[in-house]
Amino acid sequence: MQDQITAADVSAPSFRSDERGAVAILMAFLIIVMCLMAGLAVDMGRILIARSALASASDAAGLAVGRALMEGRTVAEAKKIGEAFFANNIQAVQRSGATVPTPKIVADSQTQQVTVDAAVTVPMSLMRIGGFKEMAVPVRSQVKFATKDVEVGVAIDVTGSMGQSIAGQTKISSLKVAFSNFVDMMIPDEGVVGRKVRIGVAPYAASINLGTFAGNASNYESTDNCVTERIANVYTDQAPGPGRYFATKKDGTTDVDNTQGPHGYGCTNAKIMPLSGSREDLKKHVNAFNVGGTTGGHFGTQWAWNLVSENYQAFWGGSGAPDTYAKVGEDKLIKAVILMTDGIYNVAYRHGKAREQAIKLCDAMKAQGIIVFSVGFGLGNDPDSLVAKNTLEKCANPNTLDKTFYVDAANGAQLDAAFKQFAAVLGKLRVSK
Repeated sequence: MQDQITAADVSAPSFRSDERGAVAILMAFLIIVMCLMAGLAVDMGRILIARSALASASDAAGLAVGRALMEGRTVAEAKKIGEAFFANNIQAVQRSGATVPTPKIVADSQTQQVTVDAAVTVPMSLMRIGGFKEMAVPVRSQVKFATKDVEVGVAIDVTGSMGQSIAGQTKISSLKVAFSNFVDMMIPDEGVVGRKVRIGVAPYAASINLGTFAGNASNYESTDNCVTERIANVYTDQAPGPGRYFATKKDGTTDVDNTQGPHGYGCTNAKIMPLSGSREDLKKHVNAFNVGGTTGGHFGTQWAWNLVSENYQAFWGGSGAPDTYAKVGEDKLIKAVILMTDGIYNVAYRHGKAREQAIKLCDAMKAQGIIVFSVGFGLGNDPDSLVAKNTLEKCANPNTLDKTFYVDAANGAQLDAAFKQFAAVLGKLRVSK
C-alpha cells in the first residue's frame, strides 16, 4: 500500500526556502536596476555639465564673431576669431575626456546674424553596463548683432590724492594705463567702417577746465577757463544760455560742502576733451594730465553727461557733436558715462553737497537712457571711503550694487580690469543673443 502525501506532510520550512530563492533573484534584479539608475544619474550629470560649457563656449564664439564683423573684419577673419574663442572656452570639457570637434560657424554680415553649431561627445561610465559607450550632444547658438554707434563720456579724478602711490605706482599712472587699454578695446582699429565709437574725457578737481569752450559755458565770464556748478536749472543737460550759464570764480568760491571741512577753489590744468574716435589723440590727451586740488565729483559727473548730451551738439560742434537721444530709443546708439574717483566728493560752491548733486545728476541722465558705470580706486573702509563707495553705487546703472556697472578697485591691476570690464559690457550691448 503506497503512502499518501497529504498537505500536512509539506513542511513550512520548505516554503520558506523557496521564498528566499525568489527574494534573492528579485534583489539581484533590483541591484542591477539601481546601478543602472545610479550610472544614469552620474552620466546625465556629466552630460549636463558638458552641454552647459559647450553652450557658453558657443555663445562666446558667436559674440566674438559679431564683434569682429562690426570692427570691419572679413567673414573668414571673424570665423577664425570665433574658433579661437571657442577653443579657449572649451578646454575644461576636453580635459574631462569629452570630445569636441571644431564648431561650424556661419556668419552673414548682411543679415547681421551668426550661427554656431557645435557638439560634444561625452564618454559614459556606469551606463556602459547598458551598452551606452558615449553620448553625443549638439548645441546651436545664434547671435544677432547690430552696428550700433557708441558714445562714452569719462569723468576722471585728477585731484591731489591721485598723486599718491599704490604698490609703487602713482594712482594717476595706473589710471592712464587703464584708460589706454579701455580705448584700445573700444576702438581696436582706426577708421572702422560702418559704425562710430567715440570717447570724451572730463577731468575734474575743485572745478572743471573747459579750455576754449569756457566762454560759451559762462557767457564769457570765466577768466581761467574753469567753471563750477550751473547757476540755475541744475541737474539738467540743458545747453548754456540765458539763465543756464555755469558759475565762475568771480561768482563765489566759498565751499558749502562740509563733508571734510572747507576747501579752496582751484582750476585744474587738465582740460576737457569732446568726443573723439582717435585712440591716439585720446591717449595723448589723458597722458598729459597732472594732478592737484580737491574733489568736486559733481563737476565731472555733469560734464561727462554733457559730452554725450544731444543738447550740446552745437556747443561742441564738428566731430565732437553727440548724436540724438532718439537713436538710443531706436536701438541704434549706446550712450554711456564712466565715473572714476579715488575719494569722497568733498567740495561744492552752491546747491548743496557734491555727492548729493552727483547722485541727482546720475538719476537724471539715466532717465535719458544713458548707461552709468562707476569705479572707486584705492578706497578703504574708513567712514569717508564708505560714503564714496555709496555714492558710486547709487550712481551706477542700475541703482543697486551690481558688479557689472560698479567696481571697487583696490589697486592698479583691478582698476585696469574694471575699465576692461566696462568695455566688454559695452561690446555685449552691441551684440545680443
